[in-house]
Amino acid sequence: MDSEQLNRQISSLATREETAAIITDPVDSEAQQSPISNAMDDGIPVGVVDTPASREATVTVAFDNYLAGENLADRCAEELRNKYGSLEGTKVVYFHGFLGSFAWNQRMKGTRDRMEEIASNSGLEFHNVEGGGSPEEFSTSATEWLSQNQDVDAVLNASSGGFLAGVVQTLDRQDQLYYRGNEEHIFVGAVDGYLSDVKWMNEGYIDFISMQNPVAYGQICVDLLDEYAIGQGARDVIPVGETATDVIKPERFYYGAELGKEPEIEQTDYGPRYTVPTYIMGPENVDNDMHWPKLAESRLGMESETADLDLSPQGDPLS
Repeated sequence: MDSEQLNRQISSLATREETAAIITDPVDSEAQQSPISNAMDDGIPVGVVDTPASREATVTVAFDNYLAGENLADRCAEELRNKYGSLEGTKVVYFHGFLGSFAWNQRMKGTRDRMEEIASNSGLEFHNVEGGGSPEEFSTSATEWLSQNQDVDAVLNASSGGFLAGVVQTLDRQDQLYYRGNEEHIFVGAVDGYLSDVKWMNEGYIDFISMQNPVAYGQICVDLLDEYAIGQGARDVIPVGETATDVIKPERFYYGAELGKEPEIEQTDYGPRYTVPTYIMGPENVDNDMHWPKLAESRLGMESETADLDLSPQGDPLS
């Protein structure tokens, strides 16, 4: 659904008497602001997840995408140092997403800024390449760039799952896909975390994911709207400065009880915001059953559309 269709859908929902609240995930923050504000003017609370609206919403539940990019870069550098002892002469490419998306833009900046900082002190070579706005565009970009630059040591991606599939398939087609632990293995990492990522990591194709939990942000957004906004107004109803732990119940998610995180709801230029913590999923913790892809499978019955790629990695499979 494009922005115009989505705007019409929001406007249509806002005119229905039975609409208690609206939850949306903007791709274009500015384009979707008008129908969000119109709904709020009519007293309908609007919750935004992932990508903030440009000026206002009743509540936004999102991630620190900049930090997710920084974490991705840091883990990449750590893996390369562990393998080679030094970053001198290593090459890393990052395929970033459509920069009109606030989330992808922030991920790009976080990854780029930290990677360029690391590169300036280490001799690492970093390439920041446009991936696009769809899995197909990411696949095309990866094919074009990797076919001309085959001496890369790590490949990073703005999103995982289907957006990462093209990278993995390209490496496979070029006989560059090796099991983790092999000397020829190229490190692969991304942001998000999908059901396929768990499988690919366990099988040794990919190495680390800067996790963002959509199971958490969807449920948290619903909980906050239900507790504070529905029937009570669309503006100035969310308790800024509080953790709202009784409502959010962080122990339901991996970042909660396990990581000891209880973020406060903060005031931003676009209204109250709750920031869901991000963390790295790697071989050291991939077996934890509280990762969101596992919760999506066990609690929601979701299935991966990209896990069963036809791949032929080289080297010895993980034992």
